Amino acid sequence: MTESEDRITDDIDRADLFDSIICAEERCEKNGFLVGKKEGKDRGLKNGFQKGIGFGKQVGEEIGFYHGFVLTWKNILEKKDERNTRKMKAFASLLGMLEDFDLSNPSVDDYMVKLTQIRSKFKQVSSLLGVQLQHDDEDTERSNPQPLFSF
Repeated sequence: MTESEDRITDDIDRADLFDSIICAEERCEKNGFLVGKKEGKDRGLKNGFQKGIGFGKQVGEEIGFYHGFVLTWKNILEKKDERNTRKMKAFASLLGMLEDFDLSNPSVDDYMVKLTQIRSKFKQVSSLLGVQLQHDDEDTERSNPQPLFSF
């Protein structure tokens, strides 16, 4: 190599060195953004999954509670020979709503509307029976173990 070729090579090497120093901040920023984005997405999915499981558990327990309540009282009233009463019609209506409620697909647009209707119908049925009753989550049940009604 000649002296002029060596100078050109040195100049190119120095330029590459300065470019790499100057661009280091940009590369680190870009890399940090990509790592942060991936970590944020992973955390978001994990937290969303946990929240979804918790909400699904609550709704499932509530629907199960209502279903058991309706079946129990329906059997009691049938034994008392009150088959054609307003209470039995309300029970049948609530039971139909519970059976039509799709627990497996909470993404349906009217999911919360249907759940609200079920809650309202349950209040109506409880009122017809003259019992004060509501479904509570586990924390409330632990703090107040006394049942709200008895037979």
